[in-house]
Amino acid sequence: MMEYKVNDYKEAKDWLKNTDAILITASNGLSIADGYHIFADNGSFRRYFGKFRQKYGLDSLIRGVFTPMTAADHEEYMQTVHQYLIDDYHGSEVMKNLLSIVRDPQKYYEVTAHVSERAVSE
Repeated sequence: MMEYKVNDYKEAKDWLKNTDAILITASNGLSIADGYHIFADNGSFRRYFGKFRQKYGLDSLIRGVFTPMTAADHEEYMQTVHQYLIDDYHGSEVMKNLLSIVRDPQKYYEVTAHVSERAVSE
């Protein structure tokens, strides 16, 4: 049986360097670390979704996805979600650092609730 040592970064680095592939699993924490908190009524939410916040009393991006609204408003809301999460995304240091760890020659796969277009791929 292999013995594991806490905080043995050199050993972890060697594992990453010599592996055939890497599987990254994460949930909303990856998005939050990336600066996108879908559960928060923060400055970003207010900038992008202020109109819907005022009209529907929304307090987070995710709540707006499930809030009953007119078809036209829902379509506009979802387009704004896409703009916020995908179109206006420019990469964060968190994702750049993660990419630098898993980048070639390894193959890497991501299983996450994080927006895949913004994830560790370029």
